[in-house]
Amino acid sequence: MRIKLITLLGLLAFVFFMLYECTSSPTTNEYIEPVRFQTGEIDKLVQLPLGCIDQEWPNKLNQTLDSASEMGVPAALHPVFYGCFDWHSAVHSHWTMVRLWPLLENEKTKQDIINVFVNNFTEENIQLEMDYFQRSSSNGWERPYGWGWLLKLCAEINSMEGEPWNSNTAMVSINDGNYAGEHWLASFAVAAYTDTPR
Repeated sequence: MRIKLITLLGLLAFVFFMLYECTSSPTTNEYIEPVRFQTGEIDKLVQLPLGCIDQEWPNKLNQTLDSASEMGVPAALHPVFYGCFDWHSAVHSHWTMVRLWPLLENEKTKQDIINVFVNNFTEENIQLEMDYFQRSSSNGWERPYGWGWLLKLCAEINSMEGEPWNSNTAMVSINDGNYAGEHWLASFAVAAYTDTPR
């Protein structure tokens, strides 16, 4: 009950914030200049997520166990998203690589990203990730924040038809249930859910 109340309060705070921003922001015709990267900067930026995708330790699993049989090392429990300290950071890192893909100039960096997706997004690994969500104690795990990033990743992948990672990445099935999880303020996740086509 307390978790539902906190989630509801977070949603209400987000709605009030958005209403305030929409009504109080002055309207101007001022053009905001987009960020412009120098040659090679995108390739340097993508090295951050690329460097942690397969870094298993240190790791924060943040899980609830029903029995000792559910224990395991991060790469065994989450063979797709085990690096980068925690699960949602691993998902976010994959999203970053996909999002920056069209801007990359270095062919070796592009091949390194392809290798990550080809090696990690296997049918077996995806099934193991999905099995984790089927555990009785995991129905609220990483929700809403981690699921928000997973939806953003899937939407980004689906928007890039013909890229080498598309065939193995359709892994998300969102269902109703307990939305308590990582990062209780749900505003990011709500935005991700509404941005993502069903």
